[in-house]
Amino acid sequence: MSKTTPIVHKTRTQLVVEVLRERILSGDIAAGEPLRQSALAEALNVSRIPVREALLQLEAEGLVKFEPHKGATATVLSVEQVTELFELRAMIETDLLEKAIPLLQEADLENAERVLEQLESAFKHEDAVASWSELNTQFHTCLYQAANRPHTLEVVRSLNTNCDRYIRLQLLLAGGFQLQSMSTGHCLTIAN
Repeated sequence: MSKTTPIVHKTRTQLVVEVLRERILSGDIAAGEPLRQSALAEALNVSRIPVREALLQLEAEGLVKFEPHKGATATVLSVEQVTELFELRAMIETDLLEKAIPLLQEADLENAERVLEQLESAFKHEDAVASWSELNTQFHTCLYQAANRPHTLEVVRSLNTNCDRYIRLQLLLAGGFQLQSMSTGHCLTIAN
């Protein structure tokens, strides 16, 4: 019997979150750019309520900042922030992987290998930039899930989301790149 993908129903807020997150991460919405709820609602053909809820969720993810008398803006990139994010990832992900390794099953490794192949393929196509983050998260999740630490895994996902703009920017500006996983120590080199 073939494996079927379940149908996932998403709320308008979830859809708005996904669209705005991708636009911020891709740089389509620039750092510091104001995010006007009415304009976004009109552009996305939704009411202001899902836009407001989406902006609040994106604020919790660190992608949006609310300022008095200014409203919401896409957060500004900073060297200090990226340094802190990657230091946190190094600490948390190495601990999570250490706990997961003794519990990993062959199926976990096979899933990780399959996702890694998809990720390597996606790196060869600039039009697949949007899938890089998701595939990277899937790869690491395959390795970390065995630790059975759902709260820690959620923190890692949040850190990955916050790191995504920095990683995309570096990869796209470099033209070719070397990506080293902090948690596994493996290194992947891609050049155009």
